[in-house]
Amino acid sequence: MLGGVVRGGAKLVKVDLRSDEIVQEITFDEYVAPERSYFNDVRVDTEGKFAYITDSGKGAIIVVDLTTGRARRTLYAHHSTKAEDTTFVVEGITIGAKINSDGLALDPSGEYLYYQALTGRSLYRIRTIWLQDSSLSEQELGDRVEFVAKTGVADGIEFGKDGNLYLTSLEYNALRR
Repeated sequence: MLGGVVRGGAKLVKVDLRSDEIVQEITFDEYVAPERSYFNDVRVDTEGKFAYITDSGKGAIIVVDLTTGRARRTLYAHHSTKAEDTTFVVEGITIGAKINSDGLALDPSGEYLYYQALTGRSLYRIRTIWLQDSSLSEQELGDRVEFVAKTGVADGIEFGKDGNLYLTSLEYNALRR
């Protein structure tokens, strides 16, 4: 319900599915998960040892170093993580809510992270090497964001085994590529 963060509740948990045991737990502080944030999609680059999470509440990309357990809030001031001024219709119901960065996809090579606000029609990407570089300022990081395309209102996005990027199309009750 986008009601905000439960104190101590914002975390990333790795579970060994064979033993059903927690093997890693990374808890996020109030800077990474401030009040009114809403962590949504997560993509894990197991080779690069990083995870990326969208904050649909306030608009940001959370970058998590899985080796050190350190997390950073990035692109929190950049327009690419913010909802656009738009409304859309889903099965006859007009939606006017503003939901920020939501859909998230890591390309098959792990080189680019693609993302989009749920309330928006603009798809963006950024090289993961830049997201991983904590020496870059927010401005420098924002300057490296690339506009990809006008898509449509999309909730989930993911690359298929065929290399295509698939987007849920809420307005058309469809899946697009």
